Amino acid sequence: MDEMCRDGNEKFGVLGKTVFASLRAFDVISSFPPDYMHAVLLGVMKQVWTMWTESEFHKQPFYIGNSLQEVEKRLLSFRPPSSFARYPRQLKEFKKYKANEWEAILLHYIYPALKGILPQVYLDHIMLLSSSIFKLLSPKLNESTINGCDKQLKQFETKFQTLYGRESMTYNVHLVRHLIQAVRNFGALYNFSLFPYESGNAMLLAYRTSNKKPILQIERKYCINKMCHYTELPSASPIQNWVKTVWTKEHTPLQFDSKTVFVPCDSVVYDDDVDEIIFSVHSRCHKNGLVLCTRDICKGSNYDDSWIEKNGSFYCITHILCDKNNLIYIVGQRAKTKKIYDNLYACHLTEEIRVVKVNDSVQQCIAMQIEQNQTIERFISRCKIRTQCD
Repeated sequence: MDEMCRDGNEKFGVLGKTVFASLRAFDVISSFPPDYMHAVLLGVMKQVWTMWTESEFHKQPFYIGNSLQEVEKRLLSFRPPSSFARYPRQLKEFKKYKANEWEAILLHYIYPALKGILPQVYLDHIMLLSSSIFKLLSPKLNESTINGCDKQLKQFETKFQTLYGRESMTYNVHLVRHLIQAVRNFGALYNFSLFPYESGNAMLLAYRTSNKKPILQIERKYCINKMCHYTELPSASPIQNWVKTVWTKEHTPLQFDSKTVFVPCDSVVYDDDVDEIIFSVHSRCHKNGLVLCTRDICKGSNYDDSWIEKNGSFYCITHILCDKNNLIYIVGQRAKTKKIYDNLYACHLTEEIRVVKVNDSVQQCIAMQIEQNQTIERFISRCKIRTQCD
């Protein structure tokens, strides 16, 4: 930066010295962590997808442009949970994909969508990035996990040039290696992601409804929103009900209903922490920010909230139960799984039906299936743990 200031010329994208460099207690290098939304999702992920599918790369061994119809068929068949911001859409629009769409592809869809189509060496390579990013997004990080991700991301960067050529070694690929140090300094990737700020921009833009004085529109609606969320209203206030109806999202808590008592079949197994034997039956509930639905309710929808994981076991929800203390349980058909990568399992449903208590350890999942060589293959992937940034 000093050299740029002396010469006045740009070098390696550096125009001059930032004012932050004059702060004695501020490390101008480590204090600006790379944003994984732009570096990984809109950067590396979009870059490799372009190389895989664009015709200019048709002579390369990784080119899959001739199989895009099958890839799209698989992608559009996947039904993510309703908490996903966007559902899969046509591949011809991939240049317009948002970051959360690339995130879903990287963390969940990419292996089932490309299995048997993209050569295995390239699939294994991109899964190094996929499994590492998935783990680095967890709020339950430890040194062992970080070290494992560091090793995987080093392998990813080292193999990238071998597989795609030196000309493909972009700045975003380089930034992948710096994610580990940023995680050690600031915690999981969501702590310094720009996702919340981009969401805030979208919220502000939505406040504009016409071309007349747009800044004033945004300012007024933002102030009303802030007042309704953070101003404590008297209990007798005439606008209290209006505020609750218009500005807050409240879900009616599940309550025991003696009119819909659950009658279990003889083969039902109860988890050790299930003490109650009398439950009412329900089809949908909200718990800890998750939306859970039964398999039958989700049929015919473009979303599927019927898959969960608890303590290493995966279940497809057939019933949702509530006991007399208004605690929530699920009746689930257990899936037998085989780990493929850290965030992906091959699976098939068993005959075991189990009653499972819903608590903080329950994690939502996405189940996917593809047809290959006239055989149905099923996969399941844990969704990332939702945090305050979501």
